[in-house]
Amino acid sequence: MRGLHQLRRRPVRVADQQQVRPRLGIAPEGGDETEEDDDDEQPVPHRLTIHGGRGEGNPPLKSRCRDLTRRHLRGHQMHENVFSDAVVCRPLRSSPMRCERVGVVGTGIMGAGIAEVMATAGYEVIVRSRHETTAETTVMAIDKNLSRLVTKGRCTEDDKAATLERVRTTTSLRDLADCDLVIEAAPEDLELKRELFGDLGNLCRPDAVLATNTSTLSIIELAVAAFHPERVVGMHFFNPVPIMKLVEVIRGLATSDETVARTMALAEQLGKTPIPANDRAGFVSNRVLMPMINEAFY
Repeated sequence: MRGLHQLRRRPVRVADQQQVRPRLGIAPEGGDETEEDDDDEQPVPHRLTIHGGRGEGNPPLKSRCRDLTRRHLRGHQMHENVFSDAVVCRPLRSSPMRCERVGVVGTGIMGAGIAEVMATAGYEVIVRSRHETTAETTVMAIDKNLSRLVTKGRCTEDDKAATLERVRTTTSLRDLADCDLVIEAAPEDLELKRELFGDLGNLCRPDAVLATNTSTLSIIELAVAAFHPERVVGMHFFNPVPIMKLVEVIRGLATSDETVARTMALAEQLGKTPIPANDRAGFVSNRVLMPMINEAFY
């Protein structure tokens, strides 16, 4: 299974980051990184494990997890998530993203769902496919889903028509050059995605956000192919996109705070619940899901 294989990729450690930084134009961090024995320097899950969920003066595990969740819901970001080498919370000021035109690269189930959600929210959407026939199939899929909503009384015929008018298709990446945001939803092929981000990095405006819907591939490995790696971010929707509220916003090594904040704000404008994640194998959801699957099978 490709998904399980991808999740086995080694997380990006400090040594790997030092090698990647020069490729991204980031100055290496000074000093040697050494492991600390102090419990305070350990990640939160490790501290909870070695103390059995409790320590001297520590509240129970359930209470600490609840406190972390509440802190995040109050507008704080886990700058380094629970799977990283440190945990630091900081405020995340997400200003509304100036976004009028969105490009979607990929015409599969996820690409069609993302295009539908964007168009329903009022954005002009350009769906790019290698073949015109597959692009039209995507529009037909959106039409079919909206018709189902009309039948259920969840939207009107006028709403459906207005949404479809905001969707157009193309076979050329050049038509995405003026988009404020481009979301790549191509198959999980690293070389294919790197090629796409290389082309998009050269074609799109310097202030455009380049997002990937990948569920397993490293954001760093995609960012190095783009002209401005600081604007590359993971924006992982879940299937079916129009229904599922969760969106993972993944920060790569070079991703800027502004890019993350804009992406988080856009997800909220779509009516989604964004959660910040770092570039670790499986991000958040799949990293939690895989051990559960392993327990079920083994």
